Amino acid sequence: MSDDNDAPEGYTYKKVDSAFAEHIGKFYTRRSHDHEGTELFWAALKLDDRHVNIWGLGHAALMASLADIACSAPAYIEDAAPTVAIQLNTNFIAAPKKGEWLEACGWATRRTRSLVFTSCKGMVGDRVMFTATAINKIIGA
Repeated sequence: MSDDNDAPEGYTYKKVDSAFAEHIGKFYTRRSHDHEGTELFWAALKLDDRHVNIWGLGHAALMASLADIACSAPAYIEDAAPTVAIQLNTNFIAAPKKGEWLEACGWATRRTRSLVFTSCKGMVGDRVMFTATAINKIIGA
């Protein structure tokens, strides 16, 4: 598991209600805004033995899971109807290595009455590991 003192600057850890997310590892999060005022949701995870293959490289399934988290978070509005991903497109560009912090940044690109379109990118430092887009359904809308 990650050491809290080791977390990237600005990130905090809060246990989530998702057993799946907790099973994957300790996700740290933060929120910010870009220069145009778009809200950005960030999630970070330090890769350990659970996250890598025999070559010490991050599994695509881990990156897809982080993409889902980073694309789903901007779709959800607290105390509003839940949202679920109904489509997730991922593009794997490189593989993070054991011991590295994998950060994903997600944002909403469009909102309708029943759907939220989102994007994200996964990075290790300034190196892009993956990009993703998602369509999220607002439940009950």
